Amino acid sequence: AAVEQALHRSAYTGTYCMGDAPGLADCVLVPQVFNARRMNCRIDHLAHVQRITANCMQLAAFDRAQPSRQPDNEG
Repeated sequence: AAVEQALHRSAYTGTYCMGDAPGLADCVLVPQVFNARRMNCRIDHLAHVQRITANCMQLAAFDRAQPSRQPDNEG
């Protein structure tokens, strides 16, 4: 919830965490969302987090990096 509040308050929040180009913050956020979903944590109320994650997943680099696409994925 702290990340959601920070994203809500920040003047820099745009398509991604810090503007209209993906950056390090997005590279850190997306894996946390994947882990939260895997652990069945309720995150549907985090609108900015959900929107930014969806935007990231539209990019080929994020799509290729998701856990289900890794050779050692067991899930």
